[in-house]
Amino acid sequence: MPAEWTVAFLLGLLSSTHCLGMCGGIAGALTFGLSAKIRQRAPRLMAYNLAYNSGRITSYAVAGALVAAGTGWLGAGWARPTGW
Repeated sequence: MPAEWTVAFLLGLLSSTHCLGMCGGIAGALTFGLSAKIRQRAPRLMAYNLAYNSGRITSYAVAGALVAAGTGWLGAGWARPTGW
């Protein structure tokens, strides 16, 4: 197995603990914050979970697009001194 694959596997494995601890904790807290009536009905609970995860994924996508746009702006030469 190439070394890059081993590193990628280990990074994924170690970062999953972050996801379990943070994302799982937030999702659990939001779920338990709902009334018991909503938590007992799977379709209603699914709607709340879908809204949470859609917002999370959208915010990551927007943050990534902003970083990519900023990197493209810097790479285009607009931020370089004129003597380079």
